[in-house]
Amino acid sequence: PLYAVYTLGAGASPVRVPHRDYMFDLEAVLQAVTSKTKVVICANPNNPTGTYISAEQMAYFRKQLPEHVLLIIDSAYAEYVEHANYDSGIKLVESSDNTVMTRTFSKIHGLASLRLGWCYGHKDILSVVGRIRSPFNVSGPAQAAGLAAVSDLGYHKSVVEHNKRWRQFTFENLKSLGLYSTGTEGNFICAGFPDGHDKTVDGIDSFLKNHNVVIRPMKTFGLPNHFRITIGLERDVRVCMELIESFLTEGQ
Repeated sequence: PLYAVYTLGAGASPVRVPHRDYMFDLEAVLQAVTSKTKVVICANPNNPTGTYISAEQMAYFRKQLPEHVLLIIDSAYAEYVEHANYDSGIKLVESSDNTVMTRTFSKIHGLASLRLGWCYGHKDILSVVGRIRSPFNVSGPAQAAGLAAVSDLGYHKSVVEHNKRWRQFTFENLKSLGLYSTGTEGNFICAGFPDGHDKTVDGIDSFLKNHNVVIRPMKTFGLPNHFRITIGLERDVRVCMELIESFLTEGQ
């Protein structure tokens, strides 16, 4: 949703293209591009659905886009993808002059409150970014924490392994309870109620909040029958799953 907010803030007109099978619909986006289109923004992996676009598909997409269109690839969850055919955008940036990859320290490094991120793109693009950004937009402590984070490869590995284990645990538990997941590439699971289910997202959200567990309803993302669960510590995940099972089976 913030893509549209930032676009409006820049005085431009956002154009929303619906997803297909919970994925970024490449062909539909290409059909929506006009001579007025300046930027295309794509989250890969996608938040909140957890789907991804392969490196081959993204390279094809870039070639089909007009040269005047800047492609921004939001790769906030890149470190969690284990598929060999995935590229965060680095290769595409290096093979084109009009592609930018953005990254964050909020996810794999756990530094969300420091608001630290970075981007990779052609020097001409970064020159413009440097001229319009706010002065001193990244604090000294945030920079120090970022430098320490990228050097801590042991922590990075442990987070990936922990997430893989408990994401699969969450996925299997939700499936056994009759729910489904839209994808699994990230540190979250986006769960959905099948059509005709007697429970609702509002109901499960209210129930979990009453037990001090907070999930994210996906209505603002255009997915009214879905909710997203972030993979936390083992105890957090187990408690969340136990409460969801209680809600679905007992409705209490």
